[in-house]
Amino acid sequence: MTHSSIAWIALAVVLFWSVGAYNRLVRLRAQAIAAFVVLGGHLSDYIPIVDDHLKAASGLALAQAVATPRSANPATAWAGLQGASTQFDASLRVARKRALDAGAMAALQTALATLQMSWSRVREECRYYQDLLSPIGQQQWADNAQRATHASAEFNRAVLAYNAAVTQFPALVLAYLFSFRPAGYL
Repeated sequence: MTHSSIAWIALAVVLFWSVGAYNRLVRLRAQAIAAFVVLGGHLSDYIPIVDDHLKAASGLALAQAVATPRSANPATAWAGLQGASTQFDASLRVARKRALDAGAMAALQTALATLQMSWSRVREECRYYQDLLSPIGQQQWADNAQRATHASAEFNRAVLAYNAAVTQFPALVLAYLFSFRPAGYL
């Protein structure tokens, strides 16, 4: 076998490997994005739950503000929940545009934690007003939290597989050339 034959065979092997590795990276990225689409749907379900809760409670909160124990501050808790919901909605919109961006995922993770803390604070501050705490809203929140947790685990598994492929030699050379960056977890 001549040197040129060996070179052509080596070039063909590298070319076929490159195409296969590139297709794998694209497939894994698509799977991670698809998993985020499902997760994003569950995360966006928090917003109407919070909005419905805030609408139902706004009138009742004013009527019962006089009877508030000194240790409770429901108005601040409700305002905090509204702000957390707005922040979460904005972070979710950014994350939908850049589903695998580590910074967008970190911001979304922070916004989700803030929303969850604000929801808990409302439940704690308003425990004296059971009519403000809609049992239906609380059940919707719990059900959605369970679905979102499952979808988040699926997304994180897809991101783990994608990140492993992006950082694995020699595929990392292709990842660098075609701008495949490690993704962020939620």
